[in-house]
Amino acid sequence: LGADTNKTLKKDSIHNYKIRNIDNIDWDEFDTIIIGHCDELSMLIHRNNINRKLIEMALKNKKNVYSLDECNFELGEEQREHFYCPRVDKGNVSPNRFGMLYTITKPVVGIFGTSSKQGKFTLQLEIRKRLLEIGYNVGQIGTEPTSKLFGIDVCFPMGYNSTVSINGDYTIRYLNEKMHRMCIEGDEIILVGSQSGTINFDYSNLKNYTLQQYEFLVGTKPDVVVLCVNSFDEIDYINRTIRFIESAVECKILALVVFPIDMDVDSLSMQHKHLLTYGECESIKKKYEKEFNINVYMLNDDENLDELVDNLTEYFSE
Repeated sequence: LGADTNKTLKKDSIHNYKIRNIDNIDWDEFDTIIIGHCDELSMLIHRNNINRKLIEMALKNKKNVYSLDECNFELGEEQREHFYCPRVDKGNVSPNRFGMLYTITKPVVGIFGTSSKQGKFTLQLEIRKRLLEIGYNVGQIGTEPTSKLFGIDVCFPMGYNSTVSINGDYTIRYLNEKMHRMCIEGDEIILVGSQSGTINFDYSNLKNYTLQQYEFLVGTKPDVVVLCVNSFDEIDYINRTIRFIESAVECKILALVVFPIDMDVDSLSMQHKHLLTYGECESIKKKYEKEFNINVYMLNDDENLDELVDNLTEYFSE
């Protein structure tokens, strides 16, 4: 969960976690194991099939498995009952109704960004928590594979090692139907959160193309968007992102939320991150507010996030 922010793990709480050798797991201590993306870890420690080994061991010990990656080997019928991987394919999409879509009757708030690793999922959870605390019924679509673990209604895991195998019209129909279901089930506001950037940063490689993000944008069609930005983003790039979103779905960028990490480059062109000071945060806020004439908030400031939620609720009550 949002390990890219300084808020997720407080310094005092880090010492409460024990890191253990996976070969010495005490299987009697828990009933469910969550297995993250292990491909980079496998390369780092030169051990293949970490996922498979953990899944096999967990199921052998009658444990539930929540895996962020699909199982790459055959499971028995009883094993499948204890294994879950969030995925979306054509079988999850309702029949085509001659291209007709539902009109979404509840306010939709989109969380989009200018890059990856800038706290978009953390922001969604913070907004959701505050809306629930003041009495709203909140529907939510998350694009992190861990979304279900946080009680989010719909998981559409389209990010790293995506397990979404639909695109185009299928994506739009799927998201539209899920949001319609939230409306008829009594949700009063719907949060949707995208992945990575929103528009192409450059055009030199296919991996820089944001086709999935575009499909998610038009499929969820938010009424307002909270745009996550970095302190080091180019003004023109933020401007282009704002214009693109507002023209693509005819919505309003209600606020910018700044990720409180800056990037320094040393004499060897190596990048180093540092947490923005209070003064730097205030300077960035003033700069962006003057440039874009939009309310600007800092992700690591609870009072700022309270003000953001007040801004959202006031906008929809007008």
